[in-house]
Amino acid sequence: MLDLSEQADYRFIARAKKFSIAAGIFIMLVGIVVLAGWLLDITRFKSIHGDITMKANTALLLVLSGLSLCLLNLDTEKKALRIAGKVCAAVVAVLGLLTLSEHLVGWNLGIDQLLFEESVGALATASPGRMGPPASSCFTFAGVALLLFHSRRALRLGQVFSIFVCLWALLAMVGYAYQAEQLYEIARYTGIALPTSVALFVLGLGLLAARVDSGITSVISRANAGGLMARWLLLIVVVIPFLLGWVSVLGQRLGYFDVGFGIGLLVLAIITIFTIAIWRSTRKLSEVEKLRSAVELELREKEEGLWRQANLIDLSYEPIFTWHFDDGIIEWNKGCEQLYGYDRAEAIGKDSHDLLKTEFPSSPRNEYPDELHQTGQWSGVLKHLARDGREVWVESRQQVIKSDDKHLVLETNRDITDRLRGEESRLRLAAIVASSNDAIIGKTLEGIITNWNDGARRIFGYTEEEVVGQPINILIPPDRPDEEPAIIERLKRGERVDHYQTVRVRKDGQKIDISLTISPIRNSQGQIIGASKIARDITEHKRLQEEREQLLQQEQSAREQAEMANRVKDEFVATVSHELRTPLNAILGWSSMLLGNKLKGDDARRGLETIERNARLQAQLIEDILDVSRSISGKLRLDIKPVELISVIRAAVDAVRPAAEGKDIQLQLLLDPAADHVQADATRMQQIIWNLLANAIKFTPKGGFVQVKLDRVGSTAQVTVTDTGEGISPDFLPYIFNRFQQGDGTTTRRHGGLGLGLAIARHLVEMHGGTIEAASEGLDKGAKFTVAFPLVALRSASGALASLVSTAQESAPNGKHEASLKGLRILAIDDELDVRDMLQTLLEDCGANVLTASSAKEGLEALAAWRPHVLISDIGMPEEDGYSLIRKIRALSPEQGADVPAIALTGYVRVEERMRALEAGYQMFVPKPVETNELISIIGDLCRTNN
Repeated sequence: MLDLSEQADYRFIARAKKFSIAAGIFIMLVGIVVLAGWLLDITRFKSIHGDITMKANTALLLVLSGLSLCLLNLDTEKKALRIAGKVCAAVVAVLGLLTLSEHLVGWNLGIDQLLFEESVGALATASPGRMGPPASSCFTFAGVALLLFHSRRALRLGQVFSIFVCLWALLAMVGYAYQAEQLYEIARYTGIALPTSVALFVLGLGLLAARVDSGITSVISRANAGGLMARWLLLIVVVIPFLLGWVSVLGQRLGYFDVGFGIGLLVLAIITIFTIAIWRSTRKLSEVEKLRSAVELELREKEEGLWRQANLIDLSYEPIFTWHFDDGIIEWNKGCEQLYGYDRAEAIGKDSHDLLKTEFPSSPRNEYPDELHQTGQWSGVLKHLARDGREVWVESRQQVIKSDDKHLVLETNRDITDRLRGEESRLRLAAIVASSNDAIIGKTLEGIITNWNDGARRIFGYTEEEVVGQPINILIPPDRPDEEPAIIERLKRGERVDHYQTVRVRKDGQKIDISLTISPIRNSQGQIIGASKIARDITEHKRLQEEREQLLQQEQSAREQAEMANRVKDEFVATVSHELRTPLNAILGWSSMLLGNKLKGDDARRGLETIERNARLQAQLIEDILDVSRSISGKLRLDIKPVELISVIRAAVDAVRPAAEGKDIQLQLLLDPAADHVQADATRMQQIIWNLLANAIKFTPKGGFVQVKLDRVGSTAQVTVTDTGEGISPDFLPYIFNRFQQGDGTTTRRHGGLGLGLAIARHLVEMHGGTIEAASEGLDKGAKFTVAFPLVALRSASGALASLVSTAQESAPNGKHEASLKGLRILAIDDELDVRDMLQTLLEDCGANVLTASSAKEGLEALAAWRPHVLISDIGMPEEDGYSLIRKIRALSPEQGADVPAIALTGYVRVEERMRALEAGYQMFVPKPVETNELISIIGDLCRTNN
């Protein structure tokens, strides 16, 4: 039964809190006024009433006590405020205790006149500035009480101290009221000012009100009759005797009656008032007792009803149980025992979700408690696990109920496991039918359609709503009228029709080939009541046959393309052979004549120029092949920097201008400065423009016209190269940028080349993030190539390797060298005698002292003996290569030549070889064939760098 006798009167507690805060503010105001009196030397502010002054220390402690009391009532969680309240309380307790010790022991601690000085001889004062024993003891107990209340410990002891403060202060107030000077004027025992006693009395009441709902004062905060009576009687007991005594004393002093009459009148008044209070309390208790009896009777009736309901619930076959959020299961009926297998003893006190391994399939578990707390109810489907491991599905309804100040949950579950399994079985079968790619159709023996799955809709085009109730004949072609009756007759005989191939008609009138399997449907008595038909569209087989034929054709086409690729490869090999042998022929021919001293003067010079020109042509052909190899392997690198596109175009034009002038071709430049600045690899950018211009000049006849245009189109810089040359046939235009593809690959072609230039140009353009396009109206109508680069910062497809090495083509100027290597000792190591002789002749011609070696071993011996200024070494040599050589040299001491500058001169030109050479210890990497001017320039730069 619910007991309401201990319920608190929250309105009274709230009012008590407000009174406590008001008491704190009042005490602080009194202290502030007195401190102002001491500060301004206003006597009336110091004493407020009477001749006894409130000491400065007393006023300070009143301010601190009031502040601590206010902070106590705020119930704040802010740590700083709680600490401030405790500090104020501690100061009050300590200063009060120290002052009290001065009275008891007789010493002077020098704390009485810390704030202000007071003259000797003040009324009711043991020592100047020192508060009396009543005030110091009250502050001591009040400070301790505040500390206990702030710490929420020993509340009863704190309340006892608060009552002592009230009584000690009330004693002085009675003395002032009744003019009993012994109660407030004896300096060493009772000396205290009236405002001090009033403020301390209010402080004691404020302390009791701050924690009125706890400890020994909790009885007066209850909402029952006892609490109400206690509050009413306390007011009468404290106020009435005080007022009656004061009236009696005042009447005697004014001469209205003598002492005996006054005391008699006082006793009579007290008896009368207390009699009225007792009578009123008795009447109130009688009313409360009647109300209590009525409530108990009503509760008994309700308990009996609940007992009956509990018995019904306990005997119910439905699982019903009650549980608490913290205490677990409280009630567990027979239905729960039967369904889950746990008896009452095993279930009580357990968490229901842990006991039954609850799963929430219909909603997330983390949302469940929130909804139950907010709405007070929850319903849904749960999955439980019984004691024997069975999965139990229940339809659960849960309601929050309140009992004995606890919020319980009444959970009623209905077992739906069998129903769900039946539904699952039906749904599974329906899903199989619905998801089948075959048409599954049900019909009566009269041929009326009763069932129609999604496969039937896909095959025949009719929706379920369109055909259910219609005759099956809507699917049968008109030229097969006898087919359905024959099938029906076989079904009536109980026969099954397997894989019957026939033709049916779709909704759109299209005829399709299908394979039918038809089975009779029987009822529970075994009678045939209909048929189920599975129709499979076998048109797919024909489609697969057609696909096989197409695959055969594609295979033949692929074979033809492979054969074409082989032809292209053969043509490329033949072209490479031709393009390499042609300059070799000229080189060998002129070389032979020069070696035979058959050429003199201008003829010899023309022969040397021819040899140089053809050698450069061979080097360019090889570089194009290497560029294609790098682009295929992804090792082609860019060195992205800010580039002035106009300068790049002009440089490319200057490179092809001699060829254009030789054919009397007019070159026109239209350059827009707005498209000048881009981020790119300047060398590769010039290679792109040079390729396009070289192609345009190559295929433009004498007296033709080539235009180079640079303009800005949106956010791109667009370079257009237009010529009036031979043009491009429409058949070849799609393959113009393919590797090894040429418009004329026959042996009778008019123009040389490997067919790599445009392929390399396209790859370089795409690495810059740009596009390249070719256009031509046909043969003999010229061509136009358009390259577009983003004007924003272009992304480099290269890594950090692009700037690590420098090739001869990127650094050397054309023309004759004028550098002098006079006085330099140069050691040249190469296994080829021709190379050693060429290097020795070239370098000695520049004034250097040259020593050659044919192997790494000879080179090491010459290095130790001769100490050269520069080392030039081949990489690929028999027995020991150039990598091993340079590592051994770098391992020597500086005195043995470890720091000699070294140049790798090799025919291995891949990026890997360059990186490997530099990592091994070479300062420079120069690929063969080498430009003489470049080699001499590199030697000079290397010597200057190494000083």
